[in-house]
Amino acid sequence: MASGLRVFALGSKAGVGIRNQTQQLEDNMPFCGYNENMASGIGRFSGGLVVQTKKRAEAEGVPIGKIPAIEIEEINALLAELDASPKREGLGGVVAVGLLIRFFYSTLEAKLAGNPSLTIERAFEEIVEELNRHLFAMEAHYYEELRPNFPRLEAIRRIRGFLETQVK
Repeated sequence: MASGLRVFALGSKAGVGIRNQTQQLEDNMPFCGYNENMASGIGRFSGGLVVQTKKRAEAEGVPIGKIPAIEIEEINALLAELDASPKREGLGGVVAVGLLIRFFYSTLEAKLAGNPSLTIERAFEEIVEELNRHLFAMEAHYYEELRPNFPRLEAIRRIRGFLETQVK
């Protein structure tokens, strides 16, 4: 899963403005927690990706296993274009969804490479299970251990170390 979480770290030109937006959020926004409705939404989102991945593979006449690389390349190009836009501040939702799609496809690509017999449905289920496990663990650690003992922003800074212990 380490490679899956790594996709959140942006590289090249696409990450410059997005990193600044992320820093602003870290400085100004309290941690809101994670709940079952959010987990369910991520599951439904990944179900939509399964449908679209199959549809795209069929339309392009390529094996499903090739779609993640195509999607990642296109998402990276889109993120670079959005980052270069003078209106990028208003496109934050599109960027967020793009990052989520890139996370799913990068993780899917790694899972399929490690186990070619894995179905796309099962691979996405595993991704959702792992992501939700990390997010629920982070939420519990933050509110039960960090928030009672540290100021809010110091608690947020300490989340990274906790999350790093959670990935393989």
